[in-house]
Amino acid sequence: MYASLVEHLQRTGVIRHLPFDAAACHGATLADIDPAKVERFLRVAQRERNFILGPGTPIPEVLTHLNLFDGGHPSHAAVLLFGTNPQRHIGLISSEVKCMHYPTTAGGKPMLDYKIFKGSAFELVDQAVHFVMDKLAHAVGTRAESVAVPITPEIPREVVIEAIVNAVAHRDYASAASVQVELFPDRLEVSNPGRFPHELLGDALLRPHPSMPRNPLVAEPLFLAHYIEKAGSGILDMVQRCKDAGLAAPSFSTRAGQVVALMARPAMSSLALDKAHLTSRQRKAMEQLLLGGSMTNAQYRELTGTTPKTAARDLADLVERGLLLKRGERRGVHYVLPDK
Repeated sequence: MYASLVEHLQRTGVIRHLPFDAAACHGATLADIDPAKVERFLRVAQRERNFILGPGTPIPEVLTHLNLFDGGHPSHAAVLLFGTNPQRHIGLISSEVKCMHYPTTAGGKPMLDYKIFKGSAFELVDQAVHFVMDKLAHAVGTRAESVAVPITPEIPREVVIEAIVNAVAHRDYASAASVQVELFPDRLEVSNPGRFPHELLGDALLRPHPSMPRNPLVAEPLFLAHYIEKAGSGILDMVQRCKDAGLAAPSFSTRAGQVVALMARPAMSSLALDKAHLTSRQRKAMEQLLLGGSMTNAQYRELTGTTPKTAARDLADLVERGLLLKRGERRGVHYVLPDK
């Protein structure tokens, strides 16, 4: 009797077993879709991926083309991607991103910074990426390398974006937990509720593999807007970019119902610099040296905008405290990090 009742309710449409992203968002109508967000997506998707629909396309046509309608109602994916206020809808309340910056490797309180971001999937990614990149050390090159002064973050920006996009696109939206972005002195951790597909357990994740998105209707517009580079290659690209930057390869694991992506920061952590009580000038120089290379007195002055006398005093202090080693003689003098 029970099985017959379930079959009857499914046949008549009273209950359905659609994937979460494809199912209608309870109470949502076209009035909940932000025209400006749809228009922005169309401009970017057409420019980046030659998307067939261009700016000015009516919203119903856009949602239909992207399979974001369910029985005439916007789906969860539609509201998450283009909603005016996605988090006010039942089923998307936890679709926020919590970002935390810790002063110690153990985490916990007090935090240096804590933000809870809300908005569309695109806005969540943008805000979380900005949170992380604003706090990472950046090496500033010279105009000798290129016309524009090159700026290199300690973790490649593309790696940070990929980790956060994956968490937003592939999370289990049925969970009450949120995506979390946690920056420690020695690492960045991005976690989301869910688990890896069975086919991608173990080393299979680090070998070429097909894309298996948990929420394909969310992932596709993110791809069209160039937030995702190529289906199935994101993790392999993260690994290669970290290796190219001289960092350990990212690690991926499951922990208490969460998928966790961990990216290491350079060996001498921000915590070590904090404990050294450096001046702002010295810290800026140390953060650049953490990314590799050496530094001369002239480069120190260019980076910090100080005088030759102050630069010499700052560098001598760092050498005396064992934070830098002095190499070379006369005009060949330069400074490097110790081996340990």
